Amino acid sequence: TKKEDQAIWYGDAVEILLNTESHSYYQIVVNPKGAVIDLDRGADRNNWFRWDSQAEVATQIADGYWTAEIRIPVVSDENDPL
Repeated sequence: TKKEDQAIWYGDAVEILLNTESHSYYQIVVNPKGAVIDLDRGADRNNWFRWDSQAEVATQIADGYWTAEIRIPVVSDENDPL
């Protein structure tokens, strides 16, 4: 996957928002080309981009639609389970 593709905000994309007990939420955005941006929205604005979800993404573009398969690992961390 391509990381930190800022053009992701200007086209089709799917956004996954994950809420945990210790953060307001995490955000993972994927576009049809497989670009990924992952943000820690619980951090201050200057640190949003420091989180790496380690998500694995596979996308496919077809006539009139696209699909995404996203694997998000869950870790055992008493501070935050994601």
